[in-house]
Amino acid sequence: MTSYHNIETIRAQVINAEYSFSITNKSEDVQIKARLINISAGYLELLVKPAQIEKISRENTVKIDPDDTTIRAFYEVGKETFSLLRQSLHSQKKLNAEVLLRLDTTLTLTDQGDLIINDPIKAHILDCEFSRNFT
Repeated sequence: MTSYHNIETIRAQVINAEYSFSITNKSEDVQIKARLINISAGYLELLVKPAQIEKISRENTVKIDPDDTTIRAFYEVGKETFSLLRQSLHSQKKLNAEVLLRLDTTLTLTDQGDLIINDPIKAHILDCEFSRNFT
C-alpha cells in the first residue's frame, strides 16, 4: 500500500550556475540548474535576478507542469544579495551547493518520493536559501 506525505520545501543539488549580463539591456541574472533531492526525479531551473528599482518586480514563483520533469522558478532579490550570491557561486571551481525553496503551498509525494500532480501548479516562493559545503 502506498503512503503519502506532504512537503512545503523543494530541495535540490546545484549542478551548474550560469551568470548572464546583457550590455544592451543592462540586465543580469544567474540561471541555476539543480537535481531534485526530496522529489524522486527531475530538475529545478531557478532564474535569480536583481530587483530593478524603476521596474515593477515580478512575483517570486514556482511553476510545476505535470508533463514536465523540470520545475521552473523565478526569484528576485536585492542588488547586494544578488552580488553576494553571484560571488559565492563563482568562488569555487567545484560547486557543492544546495538550494531550498519554501513554498506557500503543500506538495504531495508518495513514500518513494514521486510528486502527485494532475494539474499545473503555480506557487509563491516564501523563502529561498543556498547552502554550501566548502570541503
